[in-house]
Amino acid sequence: MRTIAVLVTLLLAFATPCFAQETAVQLKTVVRPTIELTKEIYIASWNITNLRQNASDNTNFMLGLGRKGKNWWFEAMLQRQYSLSSNQWFLDFRYQAVLPGGYKLFVEAAPFLERKALFHFIRLDRKVGRVYLGAESENIFRENNDSLGIGPMVTFPAVNLKAVKINPTLAYQFRFRREPGFVRFYLAIPMPFN
Repeated sequence: MRTIAVLVTLLLAFATPCFAQETAVQLKTVVRPTIELTKEIYIASWNITNLRQNASDNTNFMLGLGRKGKNWWFEAMLQRQYSLSSNQWFLDFRYQAVLPGGYKLFVEAAPFLERKALFHFIRLDRKVGRVYLGAESENIFRENNDSLGIGPMVTFPAVNLKAVKINPTLAYQFRFRREPGFVRFYLAIPMPFN
């Protein structure tokens, strides 16, 4: 437990004051129910809610199909995002693989369907002791106004609450083009139904 406290303290100490960047706080809950259809094919769904300081909160619903292999999975879904500032449709493609050396790669690409833009997220992490340490990058590519960021992340050991497992993650994103950076706390809840 002391190691986790030290890692969190270092992450926050490194992330916030060093770059004198305005910083916002975000809480992201990620619920991922899946329903197995065959050994390789499953119904993929995600429900993600972003509570964001100084920005419009949003909730995202995704539904589609996934395929899993020995050390990887891929999902193709339709996504609907609801927020006070806008409601949008996306296609959403997600891929995760365990790479040599124990690294885990997650990539998401979500083209907007109602305007010319692409949401892109990538995370690379590796287990170190009881936690996963890594980096993530979240970007929106759009004409003349890209939103770009990158930063460190740490995922803590899962918390088991009866039938639900919660994976807490803490991340910081350094933002570019005069956007404020943000500290994000994730609560990821996988829910496989077999």
